[in-house]
Amino acid sequence: MAGHTAQSGTGFDLEQFLPYRLHRLAQRLSADFFERSAGDFDGGFVEWCILSALVRQSGTTARDIAASTGLGKATVSRAISTLEHQGLVLRSRDGSDRRVERLHASEAGSARLATISACGSDYERFLGRIAGLAEVARLVELVTNVEADLICGLGQEAP
Repeated sequence: MAGHTAQSGTGFDLEQFLPYRLHRLAQRLSADFFERSAGDFDGGFVEWCILSALVRQSGTTARDIAASTGLGKATVSRAISTLEHQGLVLRSRDGSDRRVERLHASEAGSARLATISACGSDYERFLGRIAGLAEVARLVELVTNVEADLICGLGQEAP
């Protein structure tokens, strides 16, 4: 590719590798979002994702959250413990199987989700102003398509 410099003579340029660039962009956007909008939220996207899952489906399990979000079980467990310590998540034992813990967003957790989600909407509008609404919408559409294609292609051999 013209204008691309290869690293270590391998012909591969990490700086132009799409997964790396998307990861780096996601990290930067995440840091900027939480710095600008949600400085009082002691957490990040993992905690936000868990609160959202619990508000959508109260009484779910950590295993179900991990499966539906693609987050690792250990990551989910640590985040739930943190959220519980902050009073944002409540645990209860399943009535029919005492080995199963059911999770619920507390009233404070639901309120925190509403606040952080409002900040998310504000940040989306901010991105639309700086990058252009059509460009952001196009990027979201492209990411959606790539995600769908990857899900359909799971299990297929990589090139």
